[in-house]
Amino acid sequence: MNPGDPLLRLNDSDQNWILALANTLHQIDRGEALREMIQLVARALIKHQKPKLFGEELDDAVSEEIFERVVSSYSDTSTYELIAMAKDVDPDLDIWLFGEGEDYVNSILVSDSELPAVAGQAYRGALDYLSVNPERGLVHPREFTKWYPPPRDEDEEYNWIVGDFGSMIRQRRNHVILGLIEACTTSNQNVKHRD
Repeated sequence: MNPGDPLLRLNDSDQNWILALANTLHQIDRGEALREMIQLVARALIKHQKPKLFGEELDDAVSEEIFERVVSSYSDTSTYELIAMAKDVDPDLDIWLFGEGEDYVNSILVSDSELPAVAGQAYRGALDYLSVNPERGLVHPREFTKWYPPPRDEDEEYNWIVGDFGSMIRQRRNHVILGLIEACTTSNQNVKHRD
């Protein structure tokens, strides 16, 4: 390490080292860092709730906790409203947009740098769904951009729509993370009160 390295200015507290490690991982791969941190917090929550779980059972419980939180996450965007209405008719719509299982989770729990690509992919999934299932009567996402100011050429319209998909994914991601932090904090406080 060179003398100007900020790590040398840290004291030896575990909190500072945790922050330094998280920051280092964040600089290498923001998306991976985010998902790893979510996994750690979910694992801590499950271990508080079910201390007798170990090994594969614990891993399965953590995956299920995260998946359920992703599935039930919400957003106040127009795109989310559209998808929620469409899911009343076809509950499998999410598969077209985000994939199944772990793919679904990884399409919501993304870093901001991953958002444009994931949002574009979800929009293309919506278009595929519309072309294959016209009888479902799903409204095209462009209907929700009508209030945006003109002029709107094709590229601009695409950017508006994908931007709304991105906002939806970001809000759903934030909902999952905040819910996990709150649940873990509450669970930890309850354990301290019992002690």
